[in-house]
Amino acid sequence: MASESGSVIIKITGDDTDFKEKVNGLGKTVQSGVGKLGNVAKTAAVAVGGAMVAMGGYAIKVGSDFESAMSNVAAISGATGDDLQMLEDTAREMGATTQFSATEAANALSYMALAGWDANQSASALPSVLNLAVASGMDLAAASDMVTDYMSAFGMSCEQSGYFADMLAYAQGNANTTAELLGESYKNCAANMAAAGQDVETTTSLLAMMANQGLKGSEAGTALAAVMRDLTAKMSDGAIKIGDTSVAVQDANGNYRDLTDILQDVESATNGMGDAEKAAALSSTFTADSIKGLNLILNAGVSNAADFENQLRNSGGTAENMANVMNDNLAGAMKSLQSRAEAFGIAIYESFSVQLKDAVNTAADALGSLTDAFETGGIEGAFNQLGILAQQGIQTIIAQAPAMTQAAAQMINNFASGLAEGIPNVLAQALPLILQFTESLRENAGTLIDAGLNLILQLAQGIANSLPTLIEYIPQIVTNIAGIINDNAPTILATGVQVITTLALGLIQALPVLIASLPNIILAIVNVFSAFNWISLGQLIVNGIKNGVALLGTALKSAGTAAANAFKAISFNCSMRQW
Repeated sequence: MASESGSVIIKITGDDTDFKEKVNGLGKTVQSGVGKLGNVAKTAAVAVGGAMVAMGGYAIKVGSDFESAMSNVAAISGATGDDLQMLEDTAREMGATTQFSATEAANALSYMALAGWDANQSASALPSVLNLAVASGMDLAAASDMVTDYMSAFGMSCEQSGYFADMLAYAQGNANTTAELLGESYKNCAANMAAAGQDVETTTSLLAMMANQGLKGSEAGTALAAVMRDLTAKMSDGAIKIGDTSVAVQDANGNYRDLTDILQDVESATNGMGDAEKAAALSSTFTADSIKGLNLILNAGVSNAADFENQLRNSGGTAENMANVMNDNLAGAMKSLQSRAEAFGIAIYESFSVQLKDAVNTAADALGSLTDAFETGGIEGAFNQLGILAQQGIQTIIAQAPAMTQAAAQMINNFASGLAEGIPNVLAQALPLILQFTESLRENAGTLIDAGLNLILQLAQGIANSLPTLIEYIPQIVTNIAGIINDNAPTILATGVQVITTLALGLIQALPVLIASLPNIILAIVNVFSAFNWISLGQLIVNGIKNGVALLGTALKSAGTAAANAFKAISFNCSMRQW
């Protein structure tokens, strides 16, 4: 009786070579992919590291520049503590919210400090000066210098800086001059005009009248100051004589009248005079260097100067409005972007500026000690000191290692926390925009594709339309090419013979090497041919030829039909003529 227990053995045989090759190929693919991923990660790490180094260098540059500018403000103004902090905060705010950088704002504060303005006055005036700089196109520091200089010259308080900036901006926008040119004019007349009781509005309106007729800048200032000088020099009992008319220069209190009012009376006194009579009447008071400016003002009309003066007195808000308009473009946006980038760099710099300054000071002390050691002990002394410095440096690193490690860990943790908290916010804002973009792209994709297809069709149509012209020119082109060959045949043949001779000599000289390399050449050719799937390639070639012949047959058929129709038409026309 046979046992019921036992085992069943099933043996499966077959060729597993292809399976093994595919598994090995998969393993190599995975290994290659992992290697490439590692290379990508390495490249990304290098790029990130380079970007961090560049960011650190940029932060040190802009941060140290701002720090230096604020040190200059502190030295000139004498501000300390809360006042200095207020000035720094104001400069940084302007740098973060306007097209000017924090460093440029700090430089403007330096000029205000030079004018004797305190911290509160400077901080409150800075926005107005920034608006003037934008509206006038001036450098911020130059605008600040001009505002402080000529406000002081005209006896204006720093609280009027906004008004002064508005007035200059209005004059630039409504007369043939600029704020900068007016500053050049003020340089030569502000002190004298202010001493004669003339305010900045009167002075500016008269300068504008001269500027409208081509007399600008310092020359205009000199001419206006000369007018005031001649009025004073020729004044008798508070008046001057213009012809037979007495024109009051002083009021009842012995003060100068407004120059515009005086010139209106001068203008009235010359009404009805001939050119020569008027010139004689004016020359009795005014000299050659003042008469040219006076004539320009009279030509413009003193009443127009008076109207412009009133407009200047009501020009509030002009500088800010002009600045907003002039910044509403790509160039303004780019300047604002640069200012915000600097603000970011300054913030980064301040996070490590103390440690950086300590490191620089330590390096300076070390170089000083090396210099002293070299001067006293020569090369040997310098090397001994270098060893001492190295030992001290290592000890410092060892002592600071825990703190440095803790600080680095804290920075990484803060960075990670910032990413964790910031990414959802970024995605929450970015994803709706991306969704809108893709929806818009989907809505307009048809139009874009239609435009592209239309371009291709128009290109094809253009080529088709040009075929008759192309056919017309081909015979001549072929004839010219043949002529070139024929004309130069002797030279071509001679050169060809020389080339063949040179190659033959080179081949003869290279025969030993060629024979030695023949087995490798044959093997390479065999390998190349064996790499192709000739059956598949042959099928592709046959199918290509087949399709090409079919298309050619269709084209020939169409062309034959067209030709037959053309011949029929010709025959028909001939028959009609015979008939």
